[in-house]
Amino acid sequence: MGKWTDQRIKQQVEEVIEESYLLSLSNSEIQQNLRNFIDICENILRESVQEGRDMKVTEIRIAILKAYLLLSLDTYPLKKHQNGAAASDKSSHNLLAEQVVATKSLILRLIDEYDSKLAETVLEGNLEKGALVRKRRIRKARFLSFLVQSGYIALLALTGFILWVVLFH
Repeated sequence: MGKWTDQRIKQQVEEVIEESYLLSLSNSEIQQNLRNFIDICENILRESVQEGRDMKVTEIRIAILKAYLLLSLDTYPLKKHQNGAAASDKSSHNLLAEQVVATKSLILRLIDEYDSKLAETVLEGNLEKGALVRKRRIRKARFLSFLVQSGYIALLALTGFILWVVLFH
């Protein structure tokens, strides 16, 4: 286990918060979250890094490729405990959330080691994108609620009309 510093503790807390958030999403939403994160990272790297033989940029790109591999998996492999037994007590959904958090954390850590300003830019872009996604989900939920309420009103109006026709004609 590594040395516990304020930075390391902060990172662990952020990972737990991220994993909790991802567990509230469906698998496809988790994958979309990772896709958005990867897109942000790639765009920022493309805009900010001069192409060269820098090994740190190569490491970051390899980590991003690992994230793409995670997106392409149909089934999520079970992680192994140290004694070799499969972690069967966790669902594939939980494992996906854990793997996405670990992958995003690795990419952010590598970007931070390369240039901490780029890491901050990635985090800001991820927060902005996440806020837009949450706003869309809220709007969709409100629209569906409106449709349900409209359906109830239409049903009540139709019932009232049928009763009026039956009773007064």
